[in-house]
Amino acid sequence: LSFTDGTPPAWWAFDFVANWMELSYRNMSETYVYPKVQQLQREVAEHAAKAVLASRTGGGAAVLAKEQTRLQRRVTDEWWKFATMLVVRYNDGFFNFGENAPTRVATIGYPPFWLEMIGYDGASYFPTWFE
Repeated sequence: LSFTDGTPPAWWAFDFVANWMELSYRNMSETYVYPKVQQLQREVAEHAAKAVLASRTGGGAAVLAKEQTRLQRRVTDEWWKFATMLVVRYNDGFFNFGENAPTRVATIGYPPFWLEMIGYDGASYFPTWFE
């Protein structure tokens, strides 16, 4: 496994995005990830259908194999670019440079379950002393 010889394997791109989504799952999935998945699925389906038609008129399996390889590379490259955008957009606890506010950042905050888990409540702003 080498990250210096061209594009890293596809699995790393998809695994990275899946793990990065832990930062703000709902916002990230609804705003970026689900739409991106749907867009790529439509593209793949469209190109696959064209390749099937082309394979029937000549070239057969070779046409399908060539298009399948091209599609896999395209999706992997696109997902790495997407992962890079998500790192910039969701970094250091902030939502950075959204499309509607390209010069602004906003805090993401912590999910309620996590705040409850660490004991955060209405009196958490008072100093707590431990002995």
